[in-house]
Amino acid sequence: MNRRVIARTLGIAVLISIGFTVFRLITHSKSMQTVLPSQNHVLDEAQFLFKPVFEQQGNNSYLKLMVKITSYIEPGLLDFDFEEITVIDTGDSFIYPKSFTIIEKSTNELVGMLLFESPYLKPSTPFRLKLFLYSDHDIAFP
Repeated sequence: MNRRVIARTLGIAVLISIGFTVFRLITHSKSMQTVLPSQNHVLDEAQFLFKPVFEQQGNNSYLKLMVKITSYIEPGLLDFDFEEITVIDTGDSFIYPKSFTIIEKSTNELVGMLLFESPYLKPSTPFRLKLFLYSDHDIAFP
């Protein structure tokens, strides 16, 4: 009889442990990344390289847009606040950057990352990056 109680208790403990493990895997799933092709553009006499990376963490969608700007003619572009002059247009909504992080900066070059967060951002959804520099620019991403 004691063996039955012990076996039943162990069986229940194992089921509870499996349940918690499954719950933890569902709620704390690792992020998935999708890298889109890079794009090169000359905007206002400066070379821009954009590298979009989508990241999905649970129900949250992020777009990390790496930006490399090289400018010898208009180095003042490197001092713009890219968090303030950038927006994404999905066709249904406008998404403003959550942050802009400077990774590296020199006299003629800037490398940074724009972070966008929105449930509307998906790797399969086309979007347009709008930049308001000395002139307005609209860049399509598939």
